[in-house]
Amino acid sequence: MVALPNEVLHQIFAELEDRLPLERWHMYGAHLDHQGSATLRNLCLVCRQFRHIAQPLLYRTVITEGRDSARTVETLLLRTFVEDPHLGEQVRTVSLTDNADHSAKMDVLGEAARKEIIRSAWKSLSLPPALKRYMKENHHMSCGFAALIIAYMPLVQVVDCTTEGLAVPFYWLLSTRTDMRRPVCPIDPRSIFFNYEDEDGGIEDQGISKATFANYSFPNLTDVRIRAVVGEKDIQSAWVIEDLIFNPSLKILRTFGTAWYGEELSCFKWPAHKNYNLEYLDLMETYIDAEGLMTILTRCPNLTGIAIRLPDEYRKLLDQYETEDSENADCIINLDDFGNVLRKFGQNLEEVDFNTFFYDSYSADYLCRNPISGIIGSLRELKSLRHLKLSKEALIGGSESLLRLSDVLPESIETLYLHCGRVYELEDWVEFERELYKQEVYKLLLDGMPNLREIRIERYDDWHEFGQYNPNLDDVSYFDADDPEDYCNPEELDYVRSEYIYPKEAEWPAELHVNGWDVDIVEARLYEIRGRPACNRNIITLSRKT
Repeated sequence: MVALPNEVLHQIFAELEDRLPLERWHMYGAHLDHQGSATLRNLCLVCRQFRHIAQPLLYRTVITEGRDSARTVETLLLRTFVEDPHLGEQVRTVSLTDNADHSAKMDVLGEAARKEIIRSAWKSLSLPPALKRYMKENHHMSCGFAALIIAYMPLVQVVDCTTEGLAVPFYWLLSTRTDMRRPVCPIDPRSIFFNYEDEDGGIEDQGISKATFANYSFPNLTDVRIRAVVGEKDIQSAWVIEDLIFNPSLKILRTFGTAWYGEELSCFKWPAHKNYNLEYLDLMETYIDAEGLMTILTRCPNLTGIAIRLPDEYRKLLDQYETEDSENADCIINLDDFGNVLRKFGQNLEEVDFNTFFYDSYSADYLCRNPISGIIGSLRELKSLRHLKLSKEALIGGSESLLRLSDVLPESIETLYLHCGRVYELEDWVEFERELYKQEVYKLLLDGMPNLREIRIERYDDWHEFGQYNPNLDDVSYFDADDPEDYCNPEELDYVRSEYIYPKEAEWPAELHVNGWDVDIVEARLYEIRGRPACNRNIITLSRKT
């Protein structure tokens, strides 16, 4: 048998490397397949040649999130790095879970062995005293352990993590400002978690040191993905993850389940600090008001892209964690104010994605929440804006709007994606609103925006879910099965389908075709999160012929 050269073996083995795709990053790792990495582990045991090639690939991407035995795997991973720190230097992408929601029976090592591994880990690290002390105090709780593991990965580029509660050590370490003195938040009562005493019993000095801790600066870290909650309906205050804004190399930050509104915005510890390097911010399942958007755009003035997806009505508001007198009783979303903020502070934005569908289309009235009001209006002042995703209703209003799409779009716009805005009553949508919607887009094609090359229209196609209440699907039905006036029985649903659902090819009829533009219509399933199934959509794509 002829031995293959190392270069060929490397190409073969590289196909087995674990993958952490961006798609569905918010699904807590449940969709990931780790068979490739398991094969790499076995190859490491075959011979020295295979081990030399396979081991760096095995550790280049480390994923524990989503595994049933995540706590045990992470403990063993830490032990491996303590014994051979060189392996930690191989890691470029890591996905961890930094919460305590693990069954004790999964910790097959036993508590004594686990503590010994952690004690050994401290001996190998030269962490700043304040961070080291705090991590020692909290590694056994729902935070701190992931930070200890990542401290052994100085060259990591992508960090993906599920956190729970106030995961301060994790965020503090990734800030790369691990030497700074953290001031106490003067307003939020939970600021006690940020009140550390020095070894002499006094409170640490406030302020930020200009120095950085060189050994843990993470110079290659550019992409962080944070699932800030574990519960399917939970929410976390944005100030908890504030430390991440300090990272000078970070380019992309994605968060799931954060809140940027109300009195929580006054709890940021360093409100004047700015990050001039962050380029893209993705806020999924996020409550945010206009002041929250202004906070982001002023603190990250060089953002070129921002994506916001509001949650549905079943995700908790912050007031559900606080007193009845809290100012966080509701998240007030006034699109007039959003438009003003974008026009004033969004001059550098090239991409904007704002999806309001889930917040505005379900049971906001039933839950006594304020509906979305106003419109974004003109974005012509945003001279850099090239890619926009927004509902027509949010941008220019509904059927009575006096504005045309071309009135509010800048000449720089290249692609326009029109989200579903809300669920209309069936007759209104099919017989009136839907036709007017087409005419609005048709006029935009005729208006001849100079740089516009693609328009995508998202059509609601979930009629089959009406009246089919299923608590296991997190209340996806839109009619109340307990209300005889509101509930559609199966026979009525058949009528709905036959009378009010367009054939796919009728979504953009021939009379609306414009010379120089191609039309394509596809079905898609979008917006799946844990606890809520994906939504059926028809996507109409109008693309300029080249």
